[in-house]
Amino acid sequence: MGKLCSLIVILFISNFIYSAERNTIAVAEFEGKGVSSSESSAITDFIRNGFVKLKKYIVANRTNMDKILSEQKFQLSGCTDEECAVQMGKLLNVTLIVVGTVSKLGNTVVLNKEINDGKDKI
Repeated sequence: MGKLCSLIVILFISNFIYSAERNTIAVAEFEGKGVSSSESSAITDFIRNGFVKLKKYIVANRTNMDKILSEQKFQLSGCTDEECAVQMGKLLNVTLIVVGTVSKLGNTVVLNKEINDGKDKI
């Protein structure tokens, strides 16, 4: 699973490599569909760490995200649509936010993502 997750992360974040400015980004916990919460959490961490390794973004720390959202009584689980992502982005004061789902179809892991760029949305 390690090689597959590494490949997923590389493909997932490759479209961000050429960003001109160093934006702040948050990666919300991906919702698992047909996968365990530990598997979806691990994939979320791979994606978050991929953005950190790029060194092109200021990546919101998961613990700080949880604390801020908890203080605002924002329900993080199930946040996979644009409206929820916009609201979460505003609370976290980030310019980019990634939300989505992780599904498993047979032996294939499928990522569905929603990325908001903050221009008008966040």
